[in-house]
Amino acid sequence: AFSVGAFNAPAPLLAGPAAICAGDSVLLSVSPAFAAYEWSTGDYTPAITVHQSKTYDVTVTDDNGCTGSVSHFVDLVNAFTPIVTVQIDPCLGIALLNASQGYVLYQWSSGAQTPVEQVDASGNYDLTVSNEWGCTATTSVSISIPPPSAVGIVGPTNICPGAVSTLQATPGFVVYEWLGGEASATLPITQGGDYALTVTDSNGCTANAVFTVNEWAAPAPLIDGPAAICVGEVANLSIEPVFNYY
Repeated sequence: AFSVGAFNAPAPLLAGPAAICAGDSVLLSVSPAFAAYEWSTGDYTPAITVHQSKTYDVTVTDDNGCTGSVSHFVDLVNAFTPIVTVQIDPCLGIALLNASQGYVLYQWSSGAQTPVEQVDASGNYDLTVSNEWGCTATTSVSISIPPPSAVGIVGPTNICPGAVSTLQATPGFVVYEWLGGEASATLPITQGGDYALTVTDSNGCTANAVFTVNEWAAPAPLIDGPAAICVGEVANLSIEPVFNYY
């Protein structure tokens, strides 16, 4: 009698990612080591680099001449673009950048790593996201944040008692509210004091200003001279102190 032994069939293990990002490549490799390899792609190496989504087969041959096969399907992750919506608060001078949800990694050019980023400067902001397969995509958004509203008041810093003057606020606002009830860009004044103003712009944002007017004391001239004169005489009257006009 002649006895023939049976070798075990080789059991190759094929390692590689389950998905491929659009435009990328992945490495598929077989272990352990075998005497020969034959891939469905026509390659004859222990590892191959692939670019397409499909099933890849490999047949290995061990030192005994026995063969074994294994298959691996690589799925395709389609190209994607994250969506960023912008919410600008002109009153606070900030913008909220809201990226679409569902990614495992967010990286803003500002350094933030959250789906929502708050910025306070106009410009371009880039966002790179990664999904569960490690595929990445980048988008850019350009924002313009208007400067916060600011109002100024011009007018005399000093006023004489009984004089009339005018304060003028920065033009272009929708609403003017002076402390005291006036509702225009100009305010007539007749005395010193602190004049407070609140304005509202077309975005509904408000700004405040206070203008101080000093009130000079009324001049108090003194007339010096005799209280009576004789008939036919002349008397001199003088004013003290010295003034600009008489």
